[in-house]
Amino acid sequence: MIREYRKYKNRRIYETLLKRYATFADIAAALYDGDIVRIFFRKDGMDIDVTREVLLEVLISVEAKRVNPVLTVETLHQMLSIRRELK
Repeated sequence: MIREYRKYKNRRIYETLLKRYATFADIAAALYDGDIVRIFFRKDGMDIDVTREVLLEVLISVEAKRVNPVLTVETLHQMLSIRRELK
């Protein structure tokens, strides 16, 4: 299932299908269930796709709560150094 969300200027996220505000935990749960998530921000009358940015925030939120995180400090160092090498 594709779940569509709207992000507002006040940083709140609204799930259009269920007609309710959603948390990062709600979005993570949708992903765990195998759903596809799309998140849009309305600016100047146009919908801007902010899915990537919000999913990064969700990842940070989920990882911060884990006892044994997938993204260790070493992994983050490697990811950032690879990015530097690609410049």
